[in-house]
Amino acid sequence: MQRSLKVIISSALCCLLPAVLTAQEAVQRKFKVPVLTGKEVNPVIRIRVDAATDGDTLRQVEIMLKDAASLANVRIYSTGADTALLKTGKTLFAGTENPATGKVRLQGVAALQRGANYFWVTVSPSPSVPLSARLDINAASLKVNDTTIGIAPDVYRHRFGVALRQHGQDDVHTHRIPGLATAKDGTLLAIYDARRESGRDLQGNIDIGLSRSFDKGKTWRPMQIVMDMGA
Repeated sequence: MQRSLKVIISSALCCLLPAVLTAQEAVQRKFKVPVLTGKEVNPVIRIRVDAATDGDTLRQVEIMLKDAASLANVRIYSTGADTALLKTGKTLFAGTENPATGKVRLQGVAALQRGANYFWVTVSPSPSVPLSARLDINAASLKVNDTTIGIAPDVYRHRFGVALRQHGQDDVHTHRIPGLATAKDGTLLAIYDARRESGRDLQGNIDIGLSRSFDKGKTWRPMQIVMDMGA
Protein backbone atom coordinates (compact mmCIF):
# COMPACT_ATOMS: atom_id res chain seq x y z
CA MET A 1 0.00 0.00 0.00
CA GLN A 2 1.44 3.34 -0.98
CA ARG A 3 2.48 5.46 1.99
CA SER A 4 0.66 8.73 2.45
CA LEU A 5 2.80 11.80 2.03
CA LYS A 6 2.28 15.45 2.62
CA VAL A 7 4.55 18.08 1.24
CA ILE A 8 4.60 21.67 2.33
CA ILE A 9 6.97 24.20 0.84
CA SER A 10 7.20 27.24 2.99
CA SER A 11 9.43 30.17 3.71
CA ALA A 12 8.75 33.34 5.62
CA LEU A 13 10.36 35.89 7.86
CA CYS A 14 8.86 34.19 10.88
CA CYS A 15 7.48 30.79 11.74
CA LEU A 16 4.33 29.88 9.83
CA LEU A 17 1.69 27.38 10.77
CA PRO A 18 1.58 24.73 7.99
CA ALA A 19 -1.53 24.38 5.94
CA VAL A 20 -3.57 21.22 6.35
CA LEU A 21 -2.96 19.15 3.24
CA THR A 22 -4.20 15.89 1.88
CA ALA A 23 -1.78 13.25 0.61
CA GLN A 24 0.53 14.26 -2.24
CA GLU A 25 -0.37 17.95 -2.30
CA ALA A 26 2.15 20.79 -2.21
CA VAL A 27 2.08 24.44 -1.20
CA GLN A 28 5.00 26.83 -1.77
CA ARG A 29 5.89 29.94 0.21
CA LYS A 30 9.21 31.68 -0.29
CA PHE A 31 11.75 33.20 2.10
CA LYS A 32 11.10 36.77 1.06
CA VAL A 33 14.36 38.59 1.72
CA PRO A 34 17.01 39.89 -0.72
CA VAL A 35 19.60 37.51 -2.15
CA LEU A 36 23.00 38.95 -1.24
CA THR A 37 26.19 38.93 -3.28
CA GLY A 38 29.19 38.01 -1.15
CA LYS A 39 27.07 35.60 0.89
CA GLU A 40 27.55 31.91 0.09
CA VAL A 41 24.28 30.60 1.52
CA ASN A 42 21.09 32.57 0.79
CA PRO A 43 17.94 30.65 1.81
CA VAL A 44 15.08 31.20 -0.64
CA ILE A 45 12.67 28.28 -0.11
CA ARG A 46 11.96 25.94 2.79
CA ILE A 47 10.47 22.55 1.96
CA ARG A 48 8.52 20.59 4.53
CA VAL A 49 7.88 16.93 3.80
CA ASP A 50 5.44 15.13 6.12
CA ALA A 51 5.85 11.35 6.03
CA ALA A 52 3.18 9.08 7.48
CA THR A 53 5.72 6.38 8.41
CA ASP A 54 9.46 5.89 8.64
CA GLY A 55 11.32 4.61 5.58
CA ASP A 56 10.26 6.94 2.77
CA THR A 57 13.11 8.46 0.73
CA LEU A 58 13.38 11.86 -0.95
CA ARG A 59 15.28 11.28 -4.20
CA GLN A 60 14.86 14.42 -6.29
CA VAL A 61 13.87 18.08 -6.14
CA GLU A 62 13.16 19.80 -9.44
CA ILE A 63 13.82 23.56 -9.52
CA MET A 64 12.56 25.95 -12.18
CA LEU A 65 14.89 28.88 -12.93
CA LYS A 66 14.48 31.90 -15.18
CA ASP A 67 17.64 33.81 -16.15
CA ALA A 68 19.99 31.46 -14.29
CA ALA A 69 22.99 33.58 -15.32
CA SER A 70 22.43 35.50 -12.08
CA LEU A 71 23.40 32.45 -9.98
CA ALA A 72 26.71 30.78 -9.19
CA ASN A 73 25.09 27.76 -7.52
CA VAL A 74 21.89 26.20 -6.20
CA ARG A 75 21.97 23.83 -3.23
CA ILE A 76 19.51 21.91 -1.09
CA TYR A 77 20.17 21.18 2.57
CA SER A 78 18.38 18.81 4.92
CA THR A 79 17.81 19.98 8.48
CA GLY A 80 15.81 16.96 9.68
CA ALA A 81 13.06 17.96 12.10
CA ASP A 82 14.62 21.39 12.70
CA THR A 83 12.74 24.23 10.98
CA ALA A 84 15.76 26.57 11.02
CA LEU A 85 18.73 26.66 8.65
CA LEU A 86 21.78 27.11 10.88
CA LYS A 87 25.51 26.92 10.25
CA THR A 88 25.58 23.58 12.06
CA GLY A 89 23.08 20.75 11.88
CA LYS A 90 22.46 20.83 8.14
CA THR A 91 23.37 18.14 5.58
CA LEU A 92 23.84 18.78 1.86
CA PHE A 93 21.23 16.85 -0.13
CA ALA A 94 22.31 17.97 -3.60
CA GLY A 95 23.69 20.97 -5.48
CA THR A 96 24.86 22.26 -8.83
CA GLU A 97 27.28 24.95 -9.95
CA ASN A 98 26.43 27.50 -12.67
CA PRO A 99 22.88 26.18 -13.17
CA ALA A 100 21.20 26.46 -16.56
CA THR A 101 17.97 28.33 -17.22
CA GLY A 102 14.91 26.07 -17.11
CA LYS A 103 14.40 22.88 -15.12
CA VAL A 104 17.21 21.90 -12.77
CA ARG A 105 16.94 18.39 -11.30
CA LEU A 106 18.83 17.97 -8.04
CA GLN A 107 19.11 14.32 -7.06
CA GLY A 108 20.18 12.82 -3.77
CA VAL A 109 19.12 10.37 -1.08
CA ALA A 110 17.51 11.52 2.14
CA ALA A 111 15.70 9.12 4.45
CA LEU A 112 12.47 10.58 5.83
CA GLN A 113 11.27 10.00 9.35
CA ARG A 114 7.66 9.91 10.40
CA GLY A 115 6.36 13.44 10.76
CA ALA A 116 7.90 16.67 9.52
CA ASN A 117 11.18 16.71 7.57
CA TYR A 118 12.70 20.01 6.41
CA PHE A 119 14.79 20.87 3.34
CA TRP A 120 16.09 24.30 2.31
CA VAL A 121 16.81 25.58 -1.19
CA THR A 122 19.70 28.06 -1.10
CA VAL A 123 21.49 30.06 -3.78
CA SER A 124 24.71 32.01 -4.20
CA PRO A 125 24.51 34.86 -6.72
CA SER A 126 27.08 35.62 -9.38
CA PRO A 127 29.40 38.46 -8.26
CA SER A 128 28.55 40.37 -11.44
CA VAL A 129 24.75 40.26 -11.08
CA PRO A 130 23.25 43.78 -11.42
CA LEU A 131 21.34 44.97 -8.36
CA SER A 132 18.37 45.77 -10.61
CA ALA A 133 17.98 42.08 -11.56
CA ARG A 134 15.33 39.80 -10.05
CA LEU A 135 15.56 36.10 -9.20
CA ASP A 136 12.66 33.96 -10.42
CA ILE A 137 13.03 30.55 -8.77
CA ASN A 138 10.46 27.90 -7.87
CA ALA A 139 10.45 24.37 -6.59
CA ALA A 140 8.54 22.57 -9.35
CA SER A 141 8.26 19.03 -8.00
CA LEU A 142 9.61 16.43 -5.58
CA LYS A 143 10.19 12.72 -6.01
CA VAL A 144 9.59 10.63 -2.90
CA ASN A 145 10.23 6.93 -3.49
CA ASP A 146 8.80 6.55 -7.03
CA THR A 147 6.09 9.19 -6.64
CA THR A 148 6.44 12.63 -8.27
CA ILE A 149 4.62 15.41 -6.42
CA GLY A 150 3.94 18.62 -8.35
CA ILE A 151 4.18 22.02 -6.69
CA ALA A 152 2.23 25.14 -7.64
CA PRO A 153 4.55 28.09 -8.50
CA ASP A 154 4.91 31.25 -6.43
CA VAL A 155 5.11 34.44 -8.52
CA TYR A 156 7.32 36.29 -6.02
CA ARG A 157 10.72 37.30 -7.44
CA HIS A 158 13.68 37.97 -5.15
CA ARG A 159 15.60 41.22 -5.23
CA PHE A 160 19.42 41.27 -5.11
CA GLY A 161 21.57 43.14 -2.63
CA VAL A 162 25.10 43.30 -1.25
CA ALA A 163 26.30 41.67 1.97
CA LEU A 164 28.15 44.79 3.11
CA ARG A 165 29.30 43.48 6.50
CA GLN A 166 29.30 39.92 7.80
CA HIS A 167 29.93 38.11 11.08
CA GLY A 168 33.65 37.92 11.84
CA GLN A 169 34.69 40.26 9.02
CA ASP A 170 37.78 42.37 9.92
CA ASP A 171 37.82 40.63 13.33
CA VAL A 172 34.47 42.21 14.22
CA HIS A 173 32.04 39.82 15.89
CA THR A 174 28.82 41.67 15.03
CA HIS A 175 27.75 44.74 13.02
CA ARG A 176 24.53 46.37 14.24
CA ILE A 177 22.41 49.54 14.18
CA PRO A 178 23.02 50.43 10.50
CA GLY A 179 22.34 53.79 8.91
CA LEU A 180 22.56 54.90 5.28
CA ALA A 181 22.89 58.37 3.77
CA THR A 182 23.69 59.89 0.38
CA ALA A 183 26.27 62.68 0.15
CA LYS A 184 25.82 65.65 -2.21
CA ASP A 185 28.20 64.04 -4.74
CA GLY A 186 26.16 60.80 -4.75
CA THR A 187 28.50 58.82 -2.49
CA LEU A 188 26.64 56.30 -0.30
CA LEU A 189 27.68 56.35 3.36
CA ALA A 190 26.86 53.31 5.50
CA ILE A 191 27.47 53.61 9.24
CA TYR A 192 27.11 50.92 11.90
CA ASP A 193 28.27 49.61 15.26
CA ALA A 194 31.44 47.50 15.03
CA ARG A 195 30.91 45.25 18.04
CA ARG A 196 34.29 43.59 18.24
CA GLU A 197 33.85 40.92 20.91
CA SER A 198 30.16 39.99 20.94
CA GLY A 199 26.74 41.08 19.79
CA ARG A 200 25.72 42.46 23.19
CA ASP A 201 25.00 46.10 23.97
CA LEU A 202 27.11 48.38 26.16
CA GLN A 203 29.25 47.97 28.06
CA GLY A 204 31.61 46.43 25.52
CA ASN A 205 34.33 47.03 22.95
CA ILE A 206 32.18 48.85 20.38
CA ASP A 207 33.46 51.28 17.72
CA ILE A 208 31.58 53.14 14.97
CA GLY A 209 32.39 51.95 11.44
CA LEU A 210 31.83 53.63 8.08
CA SER A 211 31.76 52.17 4.56
CA ARG A 212 31.59 54.20 1.33
CA SER A 213 30.28 53.33 -2.14
CA PHE A 214 31.02 55.47 -5.20
CA ASP A 215 28.96 53.39 -7.67
CA LYS A 216 25.46 53.40 -6.13
CA GLY A 217 26.07 50.40 -3.88
CA LYS A 218 27.57 47.93 -6.34
CA THR A 219 30.95 47.91 -4.58
CA TRP A 220 32.13 49.24 -1.22
CA ARG A 221 35.44 50.53 0.12
CA PRO A 222 37.00 48.89 3.21
CA MET A 223 35.58 49.80 6.60
CA GLN A 224 36.88 52.95 8.28
CA ILE A 225 36.64 53.44 12.04
CA VAL A 226 35.25 56.96 12.50
CA MET A 227 34.79 56.71 16.28
CA ASP A 228 37.18 54.56 18.30
CA MET A 229 35.48 54.08 21.63
CA GLY A 230 38.38 52.10 23.13
CA ALA A 231 38.20 48.73 24.82
